[in-house]
Amino acid sequence: MRLAELAGKLRMGPQSLHGLRRALENAEVVSDFRRLVHDFTPQAEARILAGDEQEQVQAFLREFGRQTGIPLNDDIEEIEQLLFCMPIIVRGWSWDDYMEWSHHDVPDQVLLALVQSPFMDEDNAALVENLARLVRGEAYEAWRLATPTGWEPAELHERLDGTRWEGVARFADWLWRETQTVYLDMNYEEMNNDLEWSQANVRWLREQAVTAGQIEDRIAEVYHLIEQNPTEAVLDMVRLMGPRPGPQLPLPLLEVFRDEQES
Repeated sequence: MRLAELAGKLRMGPQSLHGLRRALENAEVVSDFRRLVHDFTPQAEARILAGDEQEQVQAFLREFGRQTGIPLNDDIEEIEQLLFCMPIIVRGWSWDDYMEWSHHDVPDQVLLALVQSPFMDEDNAALVENLARLVRGEAYEAWRLATPTGWEPAELHERLDGTRWEGVARFADWLWRETQTVYLDMNYEEMNNDLEWSQANVRWLREQAVTAGQIEDRIAEVYHLIEQNPTEAVLDMVRLMGPRPGPQLPLPLLEVFRDEQES
């Protein structure tokens, strides 16, 4: 036997082993997926498993969302991707979302100007200039006098909670990713999704979805108010927020002033 023929026969062994290993791995993946379908969507199991791989994945995603109320990312096409983690849909703000403010609707543009930015140490000049175009001069000037750097989430909650403008504080929480919900605090740019498939995580995500939905409802309320009249909206918010407290005199100076007044 010539050396070339011998080398060819020797190569067949490892290739066959590789093929066998791959087949075993595929069988394990398919088995895990079938278990996933059985555990989370048992009533639709036969229908989900009727198509090819991509059809099965898409059918499972739709059925899981329908049964649990937890929508999943439908960009998933392969079973292995689906098994890696629960592909939840997140809506947290990212740097790109913030910098692409001009692509957002008017209510977002107004609120992004009014709320202090978590992404920049100073005002976004373009956002501030845009606010001057969106509202009449008196509203813009009133806001600039009240807070030259934008309102922080904590002060918005202090003044606006319990009012019709509470959604502005909720928007600030969302922008700063401080809602304490995975849906509104996580974004795809910084996403580290390690949510395993479990009934416990399904229950947790349902609770999170309820909280996120309540926050978004309050934000939607102020969106509607701003759409009706951006100028009046800003004026009303400024009235409720009031001016920021000015710098306090050091205690010794206050005591000197009091002594002079008394004498």
